[in-house]
Amino acid sequence: CSASSHGLREVQLKSNSKDGKESRLATPHKLNGGGPPPGSRWTFSFDKVFEPASSQAEVFAEVAPLCQSALDGYKVVIFAYGQTGSGKTHTMLGDVSDVESRVLSGRGSSRKARRTDNGVAPEGSKASSEVDAGAGVIPRALGLLFQKAEEAKTAGWAFEFEASLLEVYNEELRDLLPDSTGPAPPTSGLALQHGLKGDVTVTGLTSHAVHSQSDATTLLAKATAARTTAKTSCNEHSSRSHSICVLRVSGFHQESGERVRGCLSLVDLAGSERIKESGVSGARLKEAQSINKSLSALGDVIAALAAKEKHIPFRNSKLTSLLQPSLGGASKALMVVNVAADPSNWNESLCSLRFAQKVSGVSRDRNK
Repeated sequence: CSASSHGLREVQLKSNSKDGKESRLATPHKLNGGGPPPGSRWTFSFDKVFEPASSQAEVFAEVAPLCQSALDGYKVVIFAYGQTGSGKTHTMLGDVSDVESRVLSGRGSSRKARRTDNGVAPEGSKASSEVDAGAGVIPRALGLLFQKAEEAKTAGWAFEFEASLLEVYNEELRDLLPDSTGPAPPTSGLALQHGLKGDVTVTGLTSHAVHSQSDATTLLAKATAARTTAKTSCNEHSSRSHSICVLRVSGFHQESGERVRGCLSLVDLAGSERIKESGVSGARLKEAQSINKSLSALGDVIAALAAKEKHIPFRNSKLTSLLQPSLGGASKALMVVNVAADPSNWNESLCSLRFAQKVSGVSRDRNK
């Protein structure tokens, strides 16, 4: 859970990790526009609590082992959740302007997209885990997997990676990386296809073979530039869609003949927002309603998983349908919850923390 030092009147966040770290969030006694009743106090416990001064490297150190599980054949998903403007995109991506500049400067290499590609890394390509200090979870996760795949060669393993990046916009799936050589608007017309074993395929979605950190960074930059954003009263650069980075992993051990197939999904959720406060209308209003509806559907899925209900309402939204394979069976999931710094957002921050508490109580039978 990413926490701010100016979230609520008095909230105590307890970490369940070995460091036993606790963080207390408090607001001034008086807030413009109202606030929680005097003497209000809430206590939440999470796997880890990060202070506002925590570095991107510290945050990633907590999620790195989970990311690496994709190389072991697991379906892994990591979410960033929170209200609009709370720092989700910063947590998952880092400095967006720096990432987008790669499209304009041509840093990194570009490769032609293909829907299926089992090619060998081109001569001269090199796996690298080097990232900027301000880089978020996504570029760091991609770098880590390339690094570990390179190290696994000494044990006889050979790994191949394919990446897709898409967004869920107004309950429509849109490809952020259509087959083009430069920045391009996202393409729609994608459809979900459910398999008999619970697998989900997005028909029409372009896959890109990636052989290095440079490849991955170039694709990420193009997708970031294509994602739908807009200015609202709550956030100057508000994400108007849920963005999903999907990295499919295929591994083969030459001596034993063993094969593994894993998947890492990194999700930057659009922020929940109160329509009255965001001041949106027209197209922005439709976007906000769609965002809130899909986040509500995600909450219903989490609640059903926590209650161990027989029916999980995955198909109530495109977002939960898409992520169904990563939320059940041989899967691992983690949610990073961001709390906004503005004291006037105390109610939304409290809702985010309560949602996070619900998520932390979910346990899944991975043998189903």
